[in-house]
Amino acid sequence: MLRTEIALRAAWDQVFRTFNVPETGSVILGGPLAERFGASIPFAVVDEVSGLVSLGSGPTLEPTSSVVASGLPPASVDAVFMVDAWRSHDELLAVVRESKRIVKPAGKVWLASLNIEGLTNATPVVRPSALFYASGGMVSSAVDTRNEVFASTELALLRAGLVSIETWPSDLPIAAFDTIDHYVKAVHNGMWPGAEALDTAQWVDLEVELRRLLAGAEMPVVEREPWLLASAIKPG
Repeated sequence: MLRTEIALRAAWDQVFRTFNVPETGSVILGGPLAERFGASIPFAVVDEVSGLVSLGSGPTLEPTSSVVASGLPPASVDAVFMVDAWRSHDELLAVVRESKRIVKPAGKVWLASLNIEGLTNATPVVRPSALFYASGGMVSSAVDTRNEVFASTELALLRAGLVSIETWPSDLPIAAFDTIDHYVKAVHNGMWPGAEALDTAQWVDLEVELRRLLAGAEMPVVEREPWLLASAIKPG
């Protein structure tokens, strides 16, 4: 296994241990990043379709499975982890309803949305992406509304009849890199939301600063992004 894969799996292992995700249970991971994250999480991948991954001892998915219509039987999985899986209040409600439907009684549901404020207000020492946002990079309005939608998450979970609701900010590992070149390429390809707004001159300046910042970094480097997390339990 590559050093980057080992580093990323170790980082996700720590996340799941912190969240007390059942190691031997069935987990459904959903959202546009599900396939990327599923390959990094230290659980066996049972099955995957676009935007949905079955982990651990989870069930087989239908080709048409989605975050709002998984096709799974009611109360069939131990935990549901939805990452960036909605873009509107209506989509959030649908994701919560489906998550509650497929999770077993006393099972847990996690919802995660990118924390734009945490991303844009950090310092380069804490987060290399601060080089981009501090230099005037603009986050698109579509990305910027994610925090507004997330504000409704607690209420959506409550209205769905879930209990023991908690919300908190947390970093999630999204990638690992064994060279500075690989890191820079990932940024150029959109690892940081809004980077596509840079013109050529701005990108050259950013790359110079990024390479300088990472020059003394120990490889592999695990990139972590700030997320807003919510969790709730289905009544037993």
